[in-house]
Amino acid sequence: MNKQIIFTLVSLVLTSFYTMALLGQHHDNIWLMSDINGGVKIDFSTGEPEVSAVDIPIIFENSSTSMSNSVGELQFYTNGCRIHHHEFDDMLNGTGINLGNIFSDFCVGPNAPYFGYPQLGHGAVSIPVPYHEEEYFLVHKPIDNFVDSDTLVGIWAFELLFSRIDMTKNDGLGRVMGKNIVVEVDSFESGHIALNKHANGEDWWLIQPMNFSNEYAIYLVDSLGVNQHSRVNIGLVDERATSALGQSLFSPNGDKYFRYNSIQGLRIFDFDRSTGELSNFIHISSPAGIQSEIQAGGVGVSPSGRYAYVSTRLDIYQYDLQAPDIAASRVHVAEITNPMDYIIHPTAFNFQLGPDCKLYVFNNSGISHHVIHEPDNPGQSCNFEQGGLVMPYPVFRDMPYFPNYRLGPLGDEGSPCADPLVSTTEQPVIEAESAFEVYPNPTYGPVTVEGKRERVTGLRVIDGFGRVLWQNKWPGGGSAKLSIDLGHLPNGLYTLEVTDDEDKVSTERLILQHQ
Repeated sequence: MNKQIIFTLVSLVLTSFYTMALLGQHHDNIWLMSDINGGVKIDFSTGEPEVSAVDIPIIFENSSTSMSNSVGELQFYTNGCRIHHHEFDDMLNGTGINLGNIFSDFCVGPNAPYFGYPQLGHGAVSIPVPYHEEEYFLVHKPIDNFVDSDTLVGIWAFELLFSRIDMTKNDGLGRVMGKNIVVEVDSFESGHIALNKHANGEDWWLIQPMNFSNEYAIYLVDSLGVNQHSRVNIGLVDERATSALGQSLFSPNGDKYFRYNSIQGLRIFDFDRSTGELSNFIHISSPAGIQSEIQAGGVGVSPSGRYAYVSTRLDIYQYDLQAPDIAASRVHVAEITNPMDYIIHPTAFNFQLGPDCKLYVFNNSGISHHVIHEPDNPGQSCNFEQGGLVMPYPVFRDMPYFPNYRLGPLGDEGSPCADPLVSTTEQPVIEAESAFEVYPNPTYGPVTVEGKRERVTGLRVIDGFGRVLWQNKWPGGGSAKLSIDLGHLPNGLYTLEVTDDEDKVSTERLILQHQ
């Protein structure tokens, strides 16, 4: 056989193998969130997010993350104070990360049951160790108060750390092999860890903004750990008023780096996945009047990288990154409305691209989060749904962040979308809408709940604070009608929650409006 033909066949086989390997990168399959109200699990195994209540014994804040293996099975999670394995207990050597004053104040002692490690978004991120399928790096940072002339002026991170986890140890429950390994001691912004695949498709780049400056520290992550690579000064300076606000991330295809807060607006950089170089800075100011509305917001990017979205608490805007004038392409695509006067407002903060290639817009504190179903469509056709992702409990100061684990090598980037792990024909998905029927809705008090399938075990009525106001066992094995009177409750929006015998939770919102 001709040598050129053999070489071509081998190349095709290797390319196919690599593509299949990328499709199997389901490290972001399970998202965990936790607050004093309870734990929440968002599972994408069927290709759609299934939300359920789960017993997580620690509280999360924005130094939290969860990690699944390549086939989507939960491996571990952290709240920035300790690391738990997938059976929801301390991993061997998993306690005592991010040591320091903040750790002493929030992670041990009387505060420990009520807090995770407090930090603004992206304070902890996990990735698989390159070339080591069952080992993981957890990148994290301790923070402290920043004091100038005895005056507290903000929060800063004084170290960049990583820990190495081996899930082959302790009968598959894992062990932290190296903990709080110091990468660099300096003055970093709180949060804002962003990771991106190297052009070789195995190693990673990490960008960390420095405090009160326009300097960025760039690190190369290989199988040995997190390594200092370069520093660059580029773009706007983060002043004290804007330090650590907003969100930073890479585009799904890895060629751009974004930063956003509503005061300074949107910052866009080109990124070279081969060299780790930032270049071609573009600044887009926030719309007039937005800067004073809220000093936060987030940024998300569509799967193709064509559109960027930014949030300003009650509004979401879209930018066309291929337009000749990106700033002029701004379109208002959503306004967060509040018709029933939620106790906890359904605001919009950070974005996260799901394995289903929908953009999820997280409310910093609450039960109701939002979905952009078709983020690669222009303008209103992006199909924004307010409250499209409803939790069984409100979750405070905890918004997931995952990099694009499915990004391939340069020239074979692949898709950020993940194939479903479970066939819906083999294992039907229980949809929240089909679990039960509630009528009348709105109601002035009397309401009937009718189950539509077997195995439903309980009903709860929950207010906007996540407080359970009424609960009962379901009569008749899930086929009966249950009538209750909620006329004693004030006007507002409530959540009716049905739990089945597999602890899957379905919810329906009920409007109570007295005559």
